[in-house]
Amino acid sequence: MKLPALLISVLPLAAFSNAQLIANPIASGLSQLTGAYGDQTDANRFYATQKTGQLVRVDSGVATTVVNVSTLIDNSGERGLLGFVQDPNFSTNGWTYISYVNNQTKALDVVRLTNFNLGTAEAIISIPHPTNANNHYGGNIRFGTDGMLYIAMGDGGGSNDPENDAQNLNNFLGKIMRIDVSAGGTGYSVPNDNPFVGSAGLDEIWAYGLRNPFKFSFDTNGDLFIADVGQNAWEEVNQNIGNVGGINYGWQALEGTHANPNAVAPPAPNATPPIFEYNHSEGRSITGGVVYHGTNLGSTFQGRYFFGDFISQRLWSIDPDSGNISASLLEHTSGLGANISFTGIEADANGELLLTSFGGTVYRLEAVPEPGSMILLATAASALVLKQRKKAS
Repeated sequence: MKLPALLISVLPLAAFSNAQLIANPIASGLSQLTGAYGDQTDANRFYATQKTGQLVRVDSGVATTVVNVSTLIDNSGERGLLGFVQDPNFSTNGWTYISYVNNQTKALDVVRLTNFNLGTAEAIISIPHPTNANNHYGGNIRFGTDGMLYIAMGDGGGSNDPENDAQNLNNFLGKIMRIDVSAGGTGYSVPNDNPFVGSAGLDEIWAYGLRNPFKFSFDTNGDLFIADVGQNAWEEVNQNIGNVGGINYGWQALEGTHANPNAVAPPAPNATPPIFEYNHSEGRSITGGVVYHGTNLGSTFQGRYFFGDFISQRLWSIDPDSGNISASLLEHTSGLGANISFTGIEADANGELLLTSFGGTVYRLEAVPEPGSMILLATAASALVLKQRKKAS
């Protein structure tokens, strides 16, 4: 039905431009969530990973376990089912990828499934991790806009990366890897333009110098955003403009932009600083994070990077394109209406934000019109009714 002209002219009047943001629960009763991921084609459907090994599909509010790897994984500490992603051609090939900690080797395994059938599992890569540490696994997996599969791995656990593994290009710890899985089958190939192909360092490495990149994401323009969990003092957001290979983010000599007093080696001269950091008076475990490109929150939030903190349960956003990114910081915690232990912030098919709480609830971030906007809408509606009555008389 076509709306009357008067109402159409009023509705766009910045009704949501400075709106309060709320967290609307869209799935609850789940357990130990490590992330929720929008379906490529259906904004009413998303997938959630449970630390204990279940991949759950939530379709219009109805939750169904579609894959269960609980017998294959170790879920102690920071181990468990940690990542999920659909193939860029999922609609035609039915491929999905999951990452989990193998209960025998303690490695991070990435496998491909066809049509969510565990019987079709194809081993892609197994990334070793020290068996004496059950933390700093990273574990997130994402496809870049280049069609390559990226895998994040933490520094191997323990305090201050005592072996300086994040700077060692001969292992995968404290790194982001980039591989090509487009051919199907087991294994992968290494893209020829990876930065260490033909030189010192493992060919799969794309970025290094990270402590625990639990979540990372790609903007629609290809930029890579990494939320790296800090040690004793600082949490950080890194942005790789244009997604250039070979960048060193500085850990363990640097925590954010600050020298680590417990470093075993001096800072690398080529270390790239984060675009934003916050200290442990504000939060103690950063969770990224995507750049917003939906419509429900209004134009004010377009292009802003949203991130939260698992410990302090706070939610913020920054403008990566701002000349002063720190000054662009906005906090959205007070209006959420829920205490959220953030383990993920992702986007659905429409670009709207899904907030994941470890406690078992997934929320969609939404805007509530401010009182002034509501008055405008009410005034418009009253004027419309009066106009219709005059026509009828």
